Amino acid sequence: GKLITAQVAQLFLAGNQAADASVQGLIAQHHAWVCNFWTPNATAYAGLGEMYINDERFTAYYDDFATGLAPFMSAAMASYAANNLTD
Repeated sequence: GKLITAQVAQLFLAGNQAADASVQGLIAQHHAWVCNFWTPNATAYAGLGEMYINDERFTAYYDDFATGLAPFMSAAMASYAANNLTD
């Protein structure tokens, strides 16, 4: 989890967009990591990303990597869910 997040943060800080292939490749790894604990469908995975913004504990965790990373992660996760997962 932390290594993937750190790599996403590097791409975010470099100016990549949430839907970029490089970001989406890491988000695929993030989804696979989440699946070690729980297998979310498209709606649930996008909802998890929304929690990264709406729950200050998640936001603080991601801001430790890079300020503004939580909304970026959320957008990247929503894009991944829309393009790769189903309900």
